[in-house]
Amino acid sequence: MKIISHRGNLHGPNPACENVPSVIDDVLAKGFDCEVDLWVSSNGDLLLGHDFGAYKIDLDWLSSRILMLWIHCKNLKALEELTYSNVGFNFFWHQEDDHVMTSKQVIWSFPGQEISSKAVAVLPELWNPSPNPDMLKKSFGVCTDYPLKFDRLLNVGNH
Repeated sequence: MKIISHRGNLHGPNPACENVPSVIDDVLAKGFDCEVDLWVSSNGDLLLGHDFGAYKIDLDWLSSRILMLWIHCKNLKALEELTYSNVGFNFFWHQEDDHVMTSKQVIWSFPGQEISSKAVAVLPELWNPSPNPDMLKKSFGVCTDYPLKFDRLLNVGNH
């Protein structure tokens, strides 16, 4: 089972630190995967950021972290860049779909939706009612703003 940090958060939402490359590196060093938000600008720059691209990176930065990143393409240019890069990134696009498929054939399930052993449960801390930990343990992974908490709760063993 994977525990995936949502935008680099460890102890809850922290907009000032979300999608910051150095923060993401700290999360990866702790053994967690990380979901990041990727934009590609009109001039081809790769940028991380939720509502807009704020932190410039490059394909080498993404490539060197390829095994631990779940890349949420935030605009069509980002989706095109990763689709045709032939590097093998794990990426997806969604708006408010119940479920989408990542490029690595893992189901990314919108908060509160049914999950399976092939699906990532997204932001279970927002679900109402709260999900049963035994149900979450059967999923492929959990993407959360509280990876340290869910690592302990689900006894995954990253920490």
